[in-house]
Amino acid sequence: MNFDKQKRSVLSSVDLSRKGSIDEAILRLVNCLNESRDYFTLSSCSGRAIIVSSHFVNGVAIKKTDCKWLFVSHSTFEAAQIKDVVNDLRNSVSLKFEPMIMHVQCRSVECAQILITSARNCGMRNSGMTISKKGKVVAALRLAHGMEIPLSNASGQLMMSRFGHIFIDSSQIFLKSKLSFAFVNVMPVVKGHVLVAPLQCRERLRDLSTDELSDLIITSEKVGRVIEKLYSGTSLTFTIQDGSEAGQSIKHVHMHILPRRLNDFPENDDVYKELESHDKPGGKRVKRSPTEMGLEADILRKCFNA
Repeated sequence: MNFDKQKRSVLSSVDLSRKGSIDEAILRLVNCLNESRDYFTLSSCSGRAIIVSSHFVNGVAIKKTDCKWLFVSHSTFEAAQIKDVVNDLRNSVSLKFEPMIMHVQCRSVECAQILITSARNCGMRNSGMTISKKGKVVAALRLAHGMEIPLSNASGQLMMSRFGHIFIDSSQIFLKSKLSFAFVNVMPVVKGHVLVAPLQCRERLRDLSTDELSDLIITSEKVGRVIEKLYSGTSLTFTIQDGSEAGQSIKHVHMHILPRRLNDFPENDDVYKELESHDKPGGKRVKRSPTEMGLEADILRKCFNA
């Protein structure tokens, strides 16, 4: 079958992809290629985020066999859209970002080289071509930026914990109780400034059950005793910003715990001004690196495991 017959056959056939249609973000590019006499698309994806459950055999993950797709999006999405998935993890699950890819059959090697050069100039550095034994020339246009983040291990235990619209890596969590978790702060007001939050995302204090509220207070007091000693404090500040007008920036109840010392602020109540502005855009504080936060969490974790 020559190139033109192959093109007519492919473009008139049913879309057998998982989605069953061309992604809106690359529709113009696909149409442009298919309208050219020298090219036609075989498959395409504008990029997607997927949550996939891996199948294990003798403790080894089999990435292609029996994997189950729990969520897929070809555009941006909100944390609320994956809430049910994250709350019901049963085995090894990963969040993956797969970049844009497109397979294009070309009339000749020269046509493929022109297309690949243009693609690489546009940032698609992983682009290349294959030539079959029958002379079929296919250009693969690929962006290079992929990502995979483990969400849970083989037992379904979370590698991260949800905190409002973001996720806290397990390396930054130093204590978990039945209903709460404690973690280090990305932009602490003072050294040793940590947070305690309920495991379930509750926006306001009034949304907590009696058990959750009790656990939050008990866990906070337990954490406070440790950080006061570890950071040579003489007192503690416990505070909850309950609602946006109170300074809450993450819609998830959380207790700020700060070790305090004499004259650590010009005026004692300045701590509340700092808390209100420390994580807001334009603030003077710089985000700490995951490595720095992980090291602090390791120290705190050992205090509770001693």
